[in-house]
Formats: sequence, C-alpha cells, structure tokens
Amino acid sequence: MARPTRRRGNLPAEATSFVGRRRELAELRKKLATVRLVTLVGPGGVGKTRLAIRIGTDLARAFPDGAWLVELADVRDPALVGNAVLAALDLRDQAATEPRALLLSHLRDRKLLLLVDNCEHLLEAAAQVVTDVLRSAPGVRVVATSREPLSVTGEHVIPIPPLELPRAQGDETLDQLRLNESVELFTERAAAASGRFELATSNRMAVVEVCRRLDGLPLAIELAAVRTRVLSVEQISDRLSDRFGLLTGGSRAALPRHQTLRTTIEWSHDLLKPEERALFRRLSAFAGRFTLDDVASVCAFDDVPPATVLDLLSSLVDKSLVLKDEVQGIACYRLHESMREFAGLRTREAGEEEAVELHCVDHYVSEGRRNAAQARYRLVAWLGWMDVEIDNIRWVLRRCAVREDVARGTALAVDVGWYWITRATTEGVRWLDELLTMGPGDPASHAGGLFMRGFLALLQADPVAARPLLERAADAQREAGRPGPLVNALAMASIAADMTGDRASARRLRDEAECVAAGFENVEA
Repeated sequence: MARPTRRRGNLPAEATSFVGRRRELAELRKKLATVRLVTLVGPGGVGKTRLAIRIGTDLARAFPDGAWLVELADVRDPALVGNAVLAALDLRDQAATEPRALLLSHLRDRKLLLLVDNCEHLLEAAAQVVTDVLRSAPGVRVVATSREPLSVTGEHVIPIPPLELPRAQGDETLDQLRLNESVELFTERAAAASGRFELATSNRMAVVEVCRRLDGLPLAIELAAVRTRVLSVEQISDRLSDRFGLLTGGSRAALPRHQTLRTTIEWSHDLLKPEERALFRRLSAFAGRFTLDDVASVCAFDDVPPATVLDLLSSLVDKSLVLKDEVQGIACYRLHESMREFAGLRTREAGEEEAVELHCVDHYVSEGRRNAAQARYRLVAWLGWMDVEIDNIRWVLRRCAVREDVARGTALAVDVGWYWITRATTEGVRWLDELLTMGPGDPASHAGGLFMRGFLALLQADPVAARPLLERAADAQREAGRPGPLVNALAMASIAADMTGDRASARRLRDEAECVAAGFENVEA
C-alpha cells in the first residue's frame, strides 16, 4: 500500500482578492531574505493575518518543506502553544516524547516558513516557542503576527498601518480613486456583497468619506461594504456615528472577534491591565493628537498616578492601540477614530466622562494662557504646538460654547489668537462671534474677545465692523484700569477709524493711546 504523500504546507486558499500592501510585501520579502524572525505588528482588523498568508503563499516554493500556518486565536492556555504548532504541522502527540522535544526534532533539519498568527494574548509562551525553534532549526524562518512585538532576540518588527487613504478634498479622478487601496477594497467588497455596486461620480464623495472615517482599517471597510446590500454609501456614511451598531455581520467563516468591529477592539482591550484600560479610555478626551504632557495633565488621576503615565502610554503604543506620530519635531500620539469611539464608550460605562472632559478643558485653557506669551515672539515654535493641538482646542471651544462656559471659551479663543491671525481668520471670527453673543462672562476675557474680534475684522478689510468692537474693548479696558490692553485697543480703533475715512476720530483715539502709553513703560503689561 502506498504511503500518503506528505503535504508541503497548510495555507488556506484566499477566498477574496488581495488588495494593496505592495510596500509591506516588498519589505517582508527583503527582510526574510536576510533575517529569520519578522513580526507583523498592528491593531486588530488591520490585515496582519491576510498579509502573512499572502507572503507565505508567494514564498512557499522557496522553502522545500513548505509554508505552515499556526493559528493561536482560539488557544487560551499558554502551555498549549507548542501543541498548536505540532497540530498545524500535522504531527501527532502520541508518543512518550515531550511535545516540545518532538517539535524541535521534527524541525531541526527542515527548511520551511512558519507563520504564527495572533500571538498577543500568549506573548511569553509564543515568544519561548519561537525562540526555541530558531535556536534548534536553522532552516526555519518565522513570520509572527501580533498586536505587540514578541520582544525576543533577533526579532525584526514591521508595523502594519491601515490602508492608504484617499485625499480629504475628494479632488482625485475616478481612475485615481480606483487605484487607492482603501477605495479599491471598499469597491471590490461592496460589489461582491451587493452584486451591482460601482464607484461612480455620484457616490465618490461618500466612498471617500466612509474610507477616511474608518481610518483605512480593512476590517471596518469590509464590514461597511457588506451594508451596501441594504443601504446606499451615503446612508452608511451618515450612520457611522454609531459604527459599532452598524459594522456587524461579517463573514460567518471569520473568527468570532472579526465578525464585528466592536469585538475586534474588545479582544485587544480585554488583554490590558486595569491601569492600562483606565488610561486608554481616558484618551478618548483628545479629539486629535496629544503629547505625553497632555496625557499626564488630563488622564493621570485616581488609579493612574502621573509617575506611571510614560510606561502605560508606551505599553498602549506597543499593543497597537495608540499611534505615535511626529509633527515638526514634536513627539505626539493619536487614536484611530474607531479606537477613540470605543474608548469613549468605556469612559461613559466607567462614569468618568464628565471628570475627564473637565480635566481636558482645564488643561487646554491653562496651556493656552501659559503659551500665549510665546505666540508673538516665538511664533514658529508656537505654531508648531498649535499644529499638534488644534483639534483638541477646537473640541474645548465647542464644549465651552455648548455648556455656555463663556469666560473660559473666550479666554482660550483670545489666547490662541495668533493662530486665527496667521492661519484661520474666518474660523477665529466664527468662534468669537458665537462666544461673545452669549454674554459678557468674565469682564477681562470679554474685553480681550472684543479686541481680538475687532483685530480679525481689520485683517478681513472690514473697518466698519472692526471699529465698534475695538471701541467697546477700549471702554472695557478703561473701566477695568488696564492701561496696556487699553493702549492696544485705542491704537487699533484709531486704525479702523482712519480706514473708514474718519480722520478726526482716528486722531483723537491715537492721541489718547499716546497719552496713556506715556504714563508707563510696558504697553503690553
């Protein structure tokens, strides 16, 4: 009787098209030509498993003993990692030999590619098995996938980012959009799901919006594409404010944690220590990028001491829950929008939403005040700070407006005034108009708001609107006995009057400004 032919691998056939990842595939091939352990690291749903299977399929012929996939997602006991590798390799644990010894004996003289998938919940055990294999079997190459590195000797980490995003402006042609990775994935999966979807001029902006709001995360895009069976792309985009309710119903063949967006993120969240969970959920307070100092100020209270913030944040970065960026030489961090929404849900469940929001408002109002002095004389450095923080500042301004916290909202809008002056005059006008119409609030901040609003009106070449604002600012500063701001308001009001052709008033206002300024040395005090 003929002996059965031994398989040269166990990689599953790909049931759907493989989209994008040219750069990552090229880097993987290059790495595997010279190193023996590569770990693909990224958040859940980013496509690590699919990428590993694709590289295994592409390179299988280069390994005489094939490419083998070890799936650890359903293994809960660290002691069974070695057994999972044995099973994947078609080996039977039926002898007196200890499984680890049997595994190493089998691999010692073989040349194969081992794909060890989903290591994050069994890090120590997976790292030990991989280390033992690499030491005992020189012909074995290993590609591991995990939400954080294995942190073993010889490991080379390749971060796997989300797919390339289309431009926010939506100014790309249809042909250009079809070549974009996120759009290509959505279009192909939507066509497969509904049988009739096509990218067209009529839906292009909605497709761009969906892909961008889902941060290019492949799992989220595929789940959204399935909804085209019953919803238009525009309806899907409108419903993304409840993405965890919308993005369900993935493939029944997928792992349970990949059938909804929420369960995918919960898988990572449930692996965190209590203090890591606390910090992660509080990061939802940030609307955009944030720095280490921001985190220490906003999130470090109760069960998260300030001294632990650096280590905890570093751990969240390692676990692919927080992204690290660099903007103009400033190290900063951010959450994908889906991660932020999930963290926000956890914050509400913990009853911390109000406390965290108040910490955030306090922090940015204080930072705005502290950094305002730099704005004029160290403008480039200050604008670098603003480029990092502008989304958070906008969120704080919106919260102040909604809660009618007029004093602090106006103070912050004034303290970041050089941003409106140099980058976003119309936006500054909108914020100040909204806040100033709510009432005087604090007299000092109200007077500052009137001055800044008048200044911006002058920048917009609207002296008719600027003059009464600046004269009201001067009246408020005169009444408060603040000579420095009074001089500035009078001088700007003089310019406004001159621009309207009222030379007499311009002269009077200028004379008063000179008179007040003569009485003290520091006009800006």
